[in-house]
Amino acid sequence: MPVQTDLDVEQFAAVTAPIDKPVVIKAGHSLYLNHHSLSCTYLFLAFVGPGSGKTCAIANRVIHIINNTANATGILCLTFSRNAALEMKERIVALLDHDTKILPAHIACNTFHSFGLKLSKKFYTFLNYTAVLIACLIVSPSPKLTCSLNN
Repeated sequence: MPVQTDLDVEQFAAVTAPIDKPVVIKAGHSLYLNHHSLSCTYLFLAFVGPGSGKTCAIANRVIHIINNTANATGILCLTFSRNAALEMKERIVALLDHDTKILPAHIACNTFHSFGLKLSKKFYTFLNYTAVLIACLIVSPSPKLTCSLNN
């Protein structure tokens, strides 16, 4: 599964960067970081605006990591909106070969909030919390707002 060929120069540089270096895309520039606080080997951050090709670059970076890693057993992609997470997953799955060593189920595309919620629910006792309270704000047709708390 090759990387897409219609990437621009900055996208291609970011997508095909060495997988042992964290990559940050900021305003059209790819930067390779060598900072100890960013200890995740496959870190890829994109700080650019809408329509800049973030989703395309991320999807292709995932394929590049799968192609160049012997042990790609799980990949996590985080974004801000549900629509972006769904689109990211769709694009990654579309790029996967049928004979790939990683299944679509092993690629998680979540929002930052949903991922944080999953971690909170799973590890709240480890974090020394006695309960997790989840507040959902639902705007109904009436001016009354509803709040739901779950344990």
